[in-house]
Amino acid sequence: MTIQEAITSVDSLKPNVYEERSKVKWLNNLDLSVKIEVLDTHEGSEAYAEFSGYTEDTPKTTELIVPAPYDELYILYLEAMIDAYNNEYDRYNESMMRFQAKYADFADYYNRTHTPKGVTTINYFGGKR
Repeated sequence: MTIQEAITSVDSLKPNVYEERSKVKWLNNLDLSVKIEVLDTHEGSEAYAEFSGYTEDTPKTTELIVPAPYDELYILYLEAMIDAYNNEYDRYNESMMRFQAKYADFADYYNRTHTPKGVTTINYFGGKR
């Protein structure tokens, strides 16, 4: 999912008055959290070593970090931020619960499929990797 796809999706699902730059900032904060909390703790995170976030000037065609089928978390997160800034706390709580479930699904998947840094694994024949 691209930055533009996430913003377009949330705008069609939850019409709002917030500017695109605010939504880019929210997506930036989310992907920085994903990088720090999930990717950087595992082997293979080198592909994201240069990632330093998004700004207003980042092309809207830029792919966000979390792949399908977990990328719905971007829309859920934007919905939650809209609810929070609208002071709609019951909706915010519901949106955040849905977002956190999808984020946990992604983190669980990533943890299952990538070796944590600093962990020595032993192959079937007793050798270390």
